[in-house]
Amino acid sequence: LQWYAALINRFAAVSPACTASLASTLAINPGTIHTLPTGVWIPDQLSRGYQTSPLRIAYGGRIVQEQKRVFDFVPLVEALYQRDVNFRFTIIGSGRERDSLAEALAAVDPDRRVEFAPRRKPGRMPSFWAAQDAFIQTSAFEGTSNSMLESMAQGVVPVVTRTASGVDGIVLHGDNGYLVDVGDMKTMADHIATLAQSQEDLVRMGHRANESMAPYSMTHYVERFTVLLD
Repeated sequence: LQWYAALINRFAAVSPACTASLASTLAINPGTIHTLPTGVWIPDQLSRGYQTSPLRIAYGGRIVQEQKRVFDFVPLVEALYQRDVNFRFTIIGSGRERDSLAEALAAVDPDRRVEFAPRRKPGRMPSFWAAQDAFIQTSAFEGTSNSMLESMAQGVVPVVTRTASGVDGIVLHGDNGYLVDVGDMKTMADHIATLAQSQEDLVRMGHRANESMAPYSMTHYVERFTVLLD
């Protein structure tokens, strides 16, 4: 971006943190940088079920250790077993660590509660998320996670790491989701256990997650992106 900056009229950054970092790095007028997270499809009315036995948790994204820290799923699953949480964990995506992660998880998952699902086309993801209760993400850093926004739009409760970008102002701890420090899988397991113990809290937070996605609707995104292009 530094190389091409002189040729670029407008930048679109996916979070306020990315916008500030880009402005500082490129030493350009912040007015040329627009904060524009990816738009997501939001149902006109949230009509879905929730369950706690088992609690359906899911991750969707690249299966890589760098950035995504997917091997943190191993101590997380161990901690969920230790807390006697009745859960089902679906991992959907692809990446170079997929096979080694599957092997590591199998060693701590005697009841075979973890499932690796094949990749799906984007148009089929809303129905996938609508059948989940909690979205987990253990990333070391993010811009703004598309999977997190997509899942929240379908009423899925995010339980994610507190990254420097992409969660502030979106995930409100204890209101529409939970935030934990990077690498703290014991606390992540505690929050998941809390959801599994209270159908009422799960439903309340799921609906709050859906409501908080209004600013990220695809309609809103298209309008803002059109203005940017014009």
